Amino acid sequence: MEDVTRLVSSGDCLKIWDSTSMTVLEQFNPHSATHPVAQVCWSSSNQYLVSASSIGDKLVVSSLKSSPVPVMELGEGKKQTRVSLNSTSQFLVSGGLDNTVNIWDLKTKRLHRSLKDHKEEVTCVSFNGGDSYIASGSTSGEIILHSITTNLSSKPFGHGPNVPIHDLRYSLVKRSLLGTVSDSGSVALWDANTQKELHLFEGTHKAPCSGLAFSPANDLLFITVGLDKKIVCYDTSSKMVFRNKQVESPLTAIDFTPDGAGLVVGSTQGRIYMYDLRNLSAPVKITTAHKTSVTCIRFQNSTSKLKVQLSVILYINTFLQNHPQFHVRQVCTNCILINSNKNNKTTRFHLHLPTLAFSVLLDFEYLPHFAGGSSQRKTPLGTPGSRCYSPSVVQTPPPIKEEESITTPPQQTDVEKNNGLRQEYDVTSTPPAAQSTHVQSVNTYNTPEPGQRRDLPTQLTYDSPVSRAPPAAAPGVFEWATIRLKVALMGQIESGAEGRGAPLTSIQMNFVRNMIHEALEDFRDTCHRDIINLQVEMVRQFYIQLNEIHGLIEKYSVNDSLIEEIERLREENKRLRANY
Repeated sequence: MEDVTRLVSSGDCLKIWDSTSMTVLEQFNPHSATHPVAQVCWSSSNQYLVSASSIGDKLVVSSLKSSPVPVMELGEGKKQTRVSLNSTSQFLVSGGLDNTVNIWDLKTKRLHRSLKDHKEEVTCVSFNGGDSYIASGSTSGEIILHSITTNLSSKPFGHGPNVPIHDLRYSLVKRSLLGTVSDSGSVALWDANTQKELHLFEGTHKAPCSGLAFSPANDLLFITVGLDKKIVCYDTSSKMVFRNKQVESPLTAIDFTPDGAGLVVGSTQGRIYMYDLRNLSAPVKITTAHKTSVTCIRFQNSTSKLKVQLSVILYINTFLQNHPQFHVRQVCTNCILINSNKNNKTTRFHLHLPTLAFSVLLDFEYLPHFAGGSSQRKTPLGTPGSRCYSPSVVQTPPPIKEEESITTPPQQTDVEKNNGLRQEYDVTSTPPAAQSTHVQSVNTYNTPEPGQRRDLPTQLTYDSPVSRAPPAAAPGVFEWATIRLKVALMGQIESGAEGRGAPLTSIQMNFVRNMIHEALEDFRDTCHRDIINLQVEMVRQFYIQLNEIHGLIEKYSVNDSLIEEIERLREENKRLRANY
């Protein structure tokens, strides 16, 4: 059975949708029915949801393995209304009405750390891409970055109390890029490394801006929505607005589809609008979802990235073998550049995982028509611009083409040569969710009775958000699939070279070289984190020993008051002897 890409929306309850047909798969409410659910997020395995209500009654972790059942409740009475999980789903950050940001360890079910840097209500929280920082914003207009490694917070930055922060997101491609939207309608881009403003978009929204999202497939594109009924598209490179779309009702939530080709937005009328970015003139689907405003929309995490990446690599290999007039010019971590011997024009195939869905759709027989496609800069939605790409700079290709239709992939015969490797990947990377039976549509609330609510079951697997170990200790499905894929691909390259008695091809050698570079880069990052942790631990132990030494000195040092008393008695003794 094919994977079902699910979408969760929150409002008067939580609803899980089949994003293709927009039918309800599950509907439930783990919070008080008198107040809407404020925010919800997926675990990394897509097996759990974490939600918070607008009143801040509690944080609830719900299991989706069968019917939705709450398996953990945290922060009861702490007025936490915003939630975000880290990449391993072991740590949860929350913020809310009590002006604090709390970090929870879901493995131990305890509060790991409480940060009290904000002076007013915390309106948004998020982990960065590397899980090393937490960004939070508040109604005071302050943005604060907190380092997980050093336990230090940055100085508050922002645009002051007249620009209260409503939402913030990190870019999925450029990890140092932070975007914020405010109740004043302004949109800002920040460099998270320096906390400096990169650009401020003023006047794009005439009412409070309610949400933003960075494209997972294009580093140039991000989109905001607001209560002024507008969808606004931005180019992060030229820092300009290039498209506006007016809809029928005020908008409250936004998210991109996992492939970056579509967009879903929620409104104050409880409706969800689905758009194809190639044509924003009218929504593809309109669905009435909630009786209240749609407070949050989130797609589940993508589970087929490696499969798409492998398809691109195999397609390119097949194409190069069958078309000697093309050759590999350069292989980078993020892309493959292919030159044509005839006109020396270059086609760029990107290996950035979210963009591969678009690369796979290119028919390699049609490749000459795309040759030289990198000679012009293109806008985030695929329209030509005036600036040229630099050959040394890797840019994300435009995922959406309005001018040309996308052709079908190569025929099956072109891929049969690599069928064994495809089967190897299919065995190792199929997620557990893909093997489960299809969930039937539910049209009534499934709010569990108190008797159904239980503590964490002992049979939770390693991909549970409450039992997952850090990646270094127990790699998840994605990590194991990556290892198996690299081993299998290297084995195929080696066996193929031995069978033909020929050296490795250029693309194979460069691919292996880049895998080694990636491994070294990961090793360097791991060593850097370990060194920092070691330094922090050394400083901590130093201060522990220093405090103990001070205590011993105070305990065994000379008592000044006792010496003064002895001197006074000695003088008194001398006086008594002299007189009597």
